[in-house]
Amino acid sequence: MHRASFREAIRRNGRLYVQLLIGLTFCIVFTLVVSSTAYYVASVRYAQKRVYEADLDRLSQKSRQMLNMREAAQAVSFQIYRNSNVSKLLYYAAPHPFDIQIAMLELANYSRSLPFIESIYVFNTQNNKVYIQAKRGQSGIYRPDELEDRGILDILAHFEEYRPFTPIPRAYRISPEDEADTPVYTYLCYEAIGRDRTIQSAVVVNIASSWIHQEFPEDADAGRTYILDDRGTVRAGDSLAPQLWSGPDLAWVEEHVRQQPTGYRVARIQGVKSLVSYTSPDDLNWQYLRITPYRHVTAQIAGLRATTLWIAFGILLAGLLLSRIIFRLLYAPIRQMERKVQHLESEKRDSLFTLRQNALRRLLLDTGPALWKVRWKEVARLGIPLDFQRGYRLLLLRIDRFREFMEQRGGDPVVFKFALMNIASEICSKLHRAETVDLDDDGVLVILNAADGDMIDDPGALAAILEEIRKASLEYLAIGLTIAFSPVRRDPAELPAMCRLVREAAQRRFFLGHGAQIDAGQLLTAPAAEYVFPTDKEKRMTDALMAGKIEEARSHFLDIAGGAAPYPAHMGQLALSRLTMTLNNVLAAQRKNAALDAEPGFDEPLPTADRFETVEEWADACFATFADLHRRLARRRNARHETWVRKIDELIARDFADPNLCLSRIAEELGMSPIYLGRLYKQQTLTSIVDVINAYRLDKARAMLLETDRPVAEIAAATGFTNSSYFFRMFKKAFGVTPAEFRRAAPGKAQDS
Repeated sequence: MHRASFREAIRRNGRLYVQLLIGLTFCIVFTLVVSSTAYYVASVRYAQKRVYEADLDRLSQKSRQMLNMREAAQAVSFQIYRNSNVSKLLYYAAPHPFDIQIAMLELANYSRSLPFIESIYVFNTQNNKVYIQAKRGQSGIYRPDELEDRGILDILAHFEEYRPFTPIPRAYRISPEDEADTPVYTYLCYEAIGRDRTIQSAVVVNIASSWIHQEFPEDADAGRTYILDDRGTVRAGDSLAPQLWSGPDLAWVEEHVRQQPTGYRVARIQGVKSLVSYTSPDDLNWQYLRITPYRHVTAQIAGLRATTLWIAFGILLAGLLLSRIIFRLLYAPIRQMERKVQHLESEKRDSLFTLRQNALRRLLLDTGPALWKVRWKEVARLGIPLDFQRGYRLLLLRIDRFREFMEQRGGDPVVFKFALMNIASEICSKLHRAETVDLDDDGVLVILNAADGDMIDDPGALAAILEEIRKASLEYLAIGLTIAFSPVRRDPAELPAMCRLVREAAQRRFFLGHGAQIDAGQLLTAPAAEYVFPTDKEKRMTDALMAGKIEEARSHFLDIAGGAAPYPAHMGQLALSRLTMTLNNVLAAQRKNAALDAEPGFDEPLPTADRFETVEEWADACFATFADLHRRLARRRNARHETWVRKIDELIARDFADPNLCLSRIAEELGMSPIYLGRLYKQQTLTSIVDVINAYRLDKARAMLLETDRPVAEIAAATGFTNSSYFFRMFKKAFGVTPAEFRRAAPGKAQDS
């Protein structure tokens, strides 16, 4: 009695101490959380102010740069208008070619001297011509309908909608080869307006957006800059693309930003909480917005808050741990007794489970007529409630992708197989008696035994059980299963035979694929006739591989393998062995023909079927090797073609002055067919050899006109042209002027005599 009251006093006092310690810990943690929250709120306000000041400085600089660029563009436009040479392009209906060339050179000088200019357009509606000088894309003389830049025509058609010398932000595709539009600011300068209120002549200066914004690179994580122009359009600061914001976002901008003085607000833009900084309207009536994700504003402060919370959590954890230690010290003797009892119970349970597993495994795998009674008494002594004479059926659950499963689970699948056994036992026990056995490979065997009054041979009930096991395994263990099931038997002596039958049936997963449900009873009715290997399909597969038709060969391969599926397992193995040998022979022949058999690491045979669970996986591995082989051959052919192209270019550069240089002579020197050589060169360069010869000769002639005072006829002969008139015609077609006109237009060159 005295000892019981003493233990009760210890228990009561121990609980009191633990409760006091836990209460004190929670008070400390609560104080830390409240104080850190107040500090966090104040810090967020300070961070907002700092980010706003940085964003405002950035936006103000961008606004000033835009105004400075407008003044520069206006000055350039006035200079172009006042240029006497360019004015002939603006006002003359039919300017002289020499005047055109001089004016184009003037425009080129403007473009080269001012690096921020992307292009200059000079429009003359009298002759329906556009004179273009651009760093990239179209340059020269075009009709309006020939322009790649279609947007400028719309601007000219609606010029009254734009304020004079106000930059027009837009983007257009400079050349067809570009993958994206190029953003530019367009400055429109016009003077003469016809009676029909249309522009008679105009100068357009396009300034690259990248030049204006090169000092302010965009970082999407740190925020993005937008322009609210005088037309009410919100545009991206870098690409100038109009932003397709939702209605609520645009309404918010109209209400809180447009025509408002400089400031900032916190709002949700495009679904993201953001800090919106904006400027007041400038001289262009433009406003600049900077939208910074709120997470960027509070990133450092959030880290500080997280640190404080972790400290509070650490204090809480330490307090709870200390409470746990005190509790364990007070109740150590009782806990020791509880652990000892639990250990004894666990040992008994684990030992019984191991004994039951070994007994069932011997009954299924190691039972002969002489040992049957011994094995059965062993099972009965362990209390396994099976009555095979009522009827039984075996299920073999094979884990799909077992090698991957072993790698992901660290090579120890015991725990997962035990969980799978529990799932199968629980589901099957709803209708039948069930015992599960671990077969020590990738399978779990389930013995279904008919209970009182149930129908173990009901196919509908069996299908429902199998589907429920499969779904539960996927949901709880992420394990796919292939299930083989035996027919119903009532003779216990047939247990080993039924076990061998379902194991052999489960091997058909190789042909049927993962997740299959296989009726082992069908093996008892397999075709009795001997399997005949389809040599005709084998030949078609070989021919397809030799021709590089990988997918067609793979289809024949799967057809041959699938044809062996209904036959006994040994016949299927013979068919797979022959397929392996055939594929290896074809692979060796192709490597030898392509001289690839000597390459390091490229002489490995194809993988064998026993390394894979399904014929599809085996086919993928085999034909991936053939695909890699054909890719190597293709790269080798491309390298050889590039060598021929380089040799042709070298011959043209060497013999361009020879009047007899032509396709036939080049082909003769290289020892190839002219037709094949011409087709190969055009496929690789998209240009014929004759065009390349003429272009090379004309480039050399142009250089001689600029660098020497030799007569034009002499230059024509020196560059391979035997006919001066043909040379004149080809030169004018290529450069728009005759050789003499070209030389006269060049600075410092006297007129050709």
